[in-house]
Amino acid sequence: MHKSHEPVFITKNGEGDMVLMSLATYGEIKRTLDLYVKLAAAEAEAVRGNRGRALNQVMADLRKRIRGFQ
Repeated sequence: MHKSHEPVFITKNGEGDMVLMSLATYGEIKRTLDLYVKLAAAEAEAVRGNRGRALNQVMADLRKRIRGFQ
């Protein structure tokens, strides 16, 4: 599982029952799903006409946060 990054499917009486995968693979899948959820929320906001904040304002806020951690 670690080398192939592929899950192992376990069956019970010929039917799918469980899936085993490495923690790294699970983390990749989880991060991808989290990203899809965020993208769907952003798309829904855009459809409703909410354009959010300007990029320069977002970048300025990020710079302030980064300076706060240094």
